[in-house]
Amino acid sequence: MKISKHYRKNSFPIYSLLYAFILTGLISSCGSSRKLISKDEEIDELYQQGRYEEVIQKFDHYEASRRKPGDTLAPATIILAGLASYESGKYDQVHRYFEKTELWKSSPNLIYKKGLSYQKTGRLEEEYLHWTSFISTLEGTDYQNDIYIKIYDYEYSIKDYQKADKTWKHIDHKEEPSLMFKQLIVLEYINKREDALMLCEQILKLAPEYEPARFWKARYYFEKAENWYQAEMAKYNKNPEYTAYAYLRRELRKISADFRTSRDVFEELHKINPDNITYMQFLKNIYIRLEMKNEAAKMEKLINNDQ
Repeated sequence: MKISKHYRKNSFPIYSLLYAFILTGLISSCGSSRKLISKDEEIDELYQQGRYEEVIQKFDHYEASRRKPGDTLAPATIILAGLASYESGKYDQVHRYFEKTELWKSSPNLIYKKGLSYQKTGRLEEEYLHWTSFISTLEGTDYQNDIYIKIYDYEYSIKDYQKADKTWKHIDHKEEPSLMFKQLIVLEYINKREDALMLCEQILKLAPEYEPARFWKARYYFEKAENWYQAEMAKYNKNPEYTAYAYLRRELRKISADFRTSRDVFEELHKINPDNITYMQFLKNIYIRLEMKNEAAKMEKLINNDQ
């Protein structure tokens, strides 16, 4: 069968139109696929440019407009939305994104930022549970010591001193007076006063002018001397014989040494802060014990004038 010249002449446009239609369909199909893939790339590019608000907006838009359950963004993109929330100060939203994927659990940096977002929103108990859950994962990382300090601070704040004392043993680089002083208080509350005194001396060696430690040392020696004095006087009053009196005088010399140690520190503190009533009251009582009547009277006068 022969094809007419007229048909052959006009067949090219028909084939061309058919090809163009198929090609348009393919391009449209590829474009749709490319659009789905580029959502992750688009969000990644926005994040790299520091456009964090747009990252959050794009992510939420794509999540809200997805048509099928499987039509979701990649886990890494979900993490970027969480990080964008962190970087833009929207700490309360970090968990909303992170909890859509388990990917954050494999990264020390993401674990750390998730914990910090609890801290920055005042969710301290949740922060503590987070750190204690993941501290073993973060052993050996740059975050380890900082996290142990955060765990310690929380335990100290809720007065769980036994736990705090155990956590203290894991902390490195403790040469910070305020942190060391917290541990001093912990040791005092768990009845390790001699250890507390040793730590107090370490603090004062590191920071001689650190007033809380100076006050603690002065109070420590006053209370030690006063309790000792009261105990010895109670024993003597039960049996006020000559031998008992001789023993009392010997003990009082030792007790006086502790009172003088306390006096010396309180006098330094009083010079630094002459309006501090507490320092005056301690000094008055010490002067009485050391039979420094004139000094005790001066302190009494200062106390009454300030009151």
